[in-house]
Amino acid sequence: MEGREELQTMRQNLQIETYVWTFFVLFAMGCNNSFIHHYKKPKAQIVQEEIEDPPPQQGSNTNGDLKIVEGARTVAVLHSGQVLQNMMSVAGVDVPSAATVAMYDLKKTTFSENGRANSVNAPIVMALASVGGEVCSDLIVQEKAKAAADRRIYVQVNFSSGPTNFSNAGRADSIRRLARSFWGRNETDAELQILQSALAEAVSAGGTAAKDTEVVALYLCSAMIASLDAFTL
Repeated sequence: MEGREELQTMRQNLQIETYVWTFFVLFAMGCNNSFIHHYKKPKAQIVQEEIEDPPPQQGSNTNGDLKIVEGARTVAVLHSGQVLQNMMSVAGVDVPSAATVAMYDLKKTTFSENGRANSVNAPIVMALASVGGEVCSDLIVQEKAKAAADRRIYVQVNFSSGPTNFSNAGRADSIRRLARSFWGRNETDAELQILQSALAEAVSAGGTAAKDTEVVALYLCSAMIASLDAFTL
């Protein structure tokens, strides 16, 4: 319990929600006014009627404020009933902590009710960061309790030493594992560069104690789990 409370305090001090908004914008730049899904395969299935608008009128190429892209399949975002369960599933967290459930209950009315892609807004992204941060805290507590070889994500992280010992190779390995878990694909070269630069800044600006390694791990996980690719279906 003490370890989790420390993580919550560190997450507040890091202002992770602000960082996540930056990552969300950067990872969504390719979308412009359209939502074009580039997963190799869907991560979840939902009822089609819940995510599709009525067909556009003949001769029209718009659907509300979404641009219709010929040849692109319909994209939806997670709705309020899916957010926590999906985050737990992709993170590999079996049972959410009381703090995670409480945060979800506090934020769930902020999430989209129907999963429409044009429902995404800044409050939703901030809510994703809040809930995602708690899920990531659960993940780190879970991973710390295991031997490195038995972990899913932070295999090359030594939580007993400071973040300066979290090497570039170890960071890249964690990014790859998180990308495959959260996004269903490998990170791109551009995403890797953005994340590595952000981690380098976090390490440089942070402390050198072992607990600060958890801060860096939490920062990385929270940013990636609340990004656009982790939120779309």
